[in-house]
Amino acid sequence: MKEARLQRHIPVFRVIFTELGRFVRLKRQWQSNVLRASSSGAGDGLPYFMPVISELSMTASSQLSHPLRSQRLNQITHEPHSHLDNLVKSHDPFGSPERFSHFVAAQYLFQRDLEKLYNDPQLIKLVPDLPQRCRVEQAALDLADLQRALPEGDDSIRNKAMGIGEALAWLFVSEGSKLGAAFLLKRMPALGLSETFGARHLGEPEGGRAQGWKAFTAVLDSVELDAEQERLAEAAAIAAFERFTVHLERCFA
Repeated sequence: MKEARLQRHIPVFRVIFTELGRFVRLKRQWQSNVLRASSSGAGDGLPYFMPVISELSMTASSQLSHPLRSQRLNQITHEPHSHLDNLVKSHDPFGSPERFSHFVAAQYLFQRDLEKLYNDPQLIKLVPDLPQRCRVEQAALDLADLQRALPEGDDSIRNKAMGIGEALAWLFVSEGSKLGAAFLLKRMPALGLSETFGARHLGEPEGGRAQGWKAFTAVLDSVELDAEQERLAEAAAIAAFERFTVHLERCFA
């Protein structure tokens, strides 16, 4: 009887071990890429999550659904994230300070969208340092350094009523962008910019990027949501990438 039950579970075990092996290989590849980029200062600097993280999540998603909400959101935003990365590269934002100012303007508009969420009392109960995480002021100062006027934004997102899952999903996209910002910052000296002039919004968060991301995703993964709230959160994460894409296209137009 025990042998029969074990035989039934063998296919499941094979899937698990196959995906774990693939996970390890991709993780090693990602670590190697990060080390090469860090040592050379290379990398076109992607404004959001490291691409291999999304690839790693997508690899396993076909057979195993990740139990962590943060990883599921990574999976479902793979396509809009890739589209945004390619769009950023196509605009060559690091070609000159002027071109970079277009990118900063888009960052400002996106942070302006989320400013109220970063200062929401209910969300602050979950993430106590949330107000300090917002980068709208830094982006505004960067634009002043770059001698560019603040772009005028609309209030469609600022005034949108959101549940806890939706709000955290929008913040998930913003907070995740801080990981890739480390690579963007390496390209700033060539433009005469730094985390104290013109590129403040790319600066190292207090406590470090990795620790800040870990603390945020721990909250995101622990909040209880029902099926409808999960659906809205997933839609919100996709909408956040699409919103930044709109800002980027507008600012480079």
